[in-house]
Amino acid sequence: MKKTWIKRTVLVTILVIILVFYWNEYRTKKLVEAFFDTYQLSEEIHDITIINLSEEDILKAFMIIDEEHPLHPTVINSIEKLTVKRIPDYKETFSFSEGYSVFFIYNNTSNHIYINKNGIVYFNGKEYEIQGKEIVKDLFEILERAEKNKPDVK
Repeated sequence: MKKTWIKRTVLVTILVIILVFYWNEYRTKKLVEAFFDTYQLSEEIHDITIINLSEEDILKAFMIIDEEHPLHPTVINSIEKLTVKRIPDYKETFSFSEGYSVFFIYNNTSNHIYINKNGIVYFNGKEYEIQGKEIVKDLFEILERAEKNKPDVK
């Protein structure tokens, strides 16, 4: 009787640990909290380098949004608003041929994420879906506006 009770307790404990792990991994969370070692990007981000993945000319594909750039606060605010939810590994929905590759430089470190127009974010080998398609649309409008207003590179 006592051995059965111990086995059940161990099995329930293992099940609870697995459920807590998956809940934490696959729950909806703020992009900043999930990907960065900070809670507020606006105070710590120095530069943002954005590469348009669909642009064939590599010189036209790059944009650097530094602290003096007029769209810097707008891009930071839109990134801080994003919430993401992890996509299970077996779905594999990310495409590297469209969207943007974004490098964030902060506190002598950098983070690199990919964002495509379907609202999928690729970070550290994992895919996340941005919650709220309207936010994705707004973010891409901001990135396209920054791309149109960048100085010509020769």
